[in-house]
Amino acid sequence: SITQEGRFKPAWFRRYSTNGPYIVLAPDGKGKASLIHTCRFFITVDPATTDVPTGESLYKNREPSWSVISTWCVVNDRYLILWHVERFQQEIPEVCKRIRDRYRFWTKGGYQDTNGNNIYIRPEFIGIENNGTNIGVFQICNSMNLPIKPLSPSGSSKLVRSTDAACRAEAGSIYLPATNCINAGDWLGSFEDEIFRWVGHEHQTADQVDTLSYAAIIMSTEISSTSPIDPEDTEPAQGMVMEQSGFLNPSTRIVGPYGRDTHGSLGPTNY
Repeated sequence: SITQEGRFKPAWFRRYSTNGPYIVLAPDGKGKASLIHTCRFFITVDPATTDVPTGESLYKNREPSWSVISTWCVVNDRYLILWHVERFQQEIPEVCKRIRDRYRFWTKGGYQDTNGNNIYIRPEFIGIENNGTNIGVFQICNSMNLPIKPLSPSGSSKLVRSTDAACRAEAGSIYLPATNCINAGDWLGSFEDEIFRWVGHEHQTADQVDTLSYAAIIMSTEISSTSPIDPEDTEPAQGMVMEQSGFLNPSTRIVGPYGRDTHGSLGPTNY
């Protein structure tokens, strides 16, 4: 049985909230904030190695495996924000459709802020492993004209890949939605249950863990090369401090309830 303390500690993860078109690095909607449309987004995917519909892992004695589509937001090229997680068990063709549909949902304005405005989010890429049991998903999604990015485990185990994520979490630069945040759906409890009980055992379910691990690796190798700055180290402010992200080419657009643009420069795409 698994009795060790989890590799990821709940106290390491900070909480964010949203306030209208802003993402706030505090759980109560007041504090250091950035306009959502100035933030970067990307997706990491871990397709299941599961026998569907039985739900049993293809590897003997392992817990059931799931396909996971995790969407990430990056604030000021420093802070990694978990935006959404989709977890399910389906065959490869359906997995690819779910990846495409999730991407379309963001790019066609499926997300609404707390003011009821539709926000068009265009993830820069969708990261999927392009080897082993995932090669089929990678190739099919690539043929769908989606912005697919190959991810390589480089022979490392899930435990080794999680090192960067663990370091970033302990440093306070990874944020999960507050329980009262508009982003916090039923998926949040499942995500927390998995990562907080995961000890790195090869028989444990770690699909959501792996999407987190790859997101942290991407932050270190392609987005942020500097140490995270603690938002609590900045000068306190009354109410909400509005600031734009360091991303110079906004990848989202906000549209009001009647179709009127309120922010941003890019509209929905035809993927």
